[in-house]
Amino acid sequence: MRSFQSVQSTSFAAKRNLSRERRRILTLAGSLLAFSALWMVAVACGDSGSTQSTREVPSVKGLERGAVRFLEESDEIELVSLYGDEEDLSGWEGAPKLPANAGRMQGFGVFGRIKLEAEDRRAVLDSFYDAVSKGTGQAKCWWPRHAIIARRGDKTQTFIFCFECGYGEATGPEQSGMFLIGDDSKAMNALLDRAGITRSKRE
Repeated sequence: MRSFQSVQSTSFAAKRNLSRERRRILTLAGSLLAFSALWMVAVACGDSGSTQSTREVPSVKGLERGAVRFLEESDEIELVSLYGDEEDLSGWEGAPKLPANAGRMQGFGVFGRIKLEAEDRRAVLDSFYDAVSKGTGQAKCWWPRHAIIARRGDKTQTFIFCFECGYGEATGPEQSGMFLIGDDSKAMNALLDRAGITRSKRE
């Protein structure tokens, strides 16, 4: 017959083993919960609708690398259709009438704007990069009829430009001043037309 001391020792040992098992289970459960939380955060971030690009920042002749990175990693990009002049060009053949309540961007009338999503965003940026890289400065005028506005956090980088004039002006934290741009307005004009936004018939 086992002694009371032996039974007591066995009971204590069993309790210690049970306590260790409980701690192991609790530790495992904690690890699983932490992993689940991280996984849910990752899924939420992946589905948040962020438009930031994950591709390598391209090198574009005529644009600062920081400006290109800003465009690629921006939270939001808008394509804007501008009137082309600070005054009413009613005598200019083919010039559409600017509504009296039209907004202004750097002094120029705004016909309308589009918030770019997914494929449209990619198409506009690639078209813009290609046009800037081919800029030669064909004319000495300044009637900008397109603009791109990029926002990231509380910062904004803008590019207004005229394909016909061959010039553009950048304003923002990554690039400021004039730049040259080639004539490649088809992608942007097609997008504005599809959205039903009035635009200058000249480029």
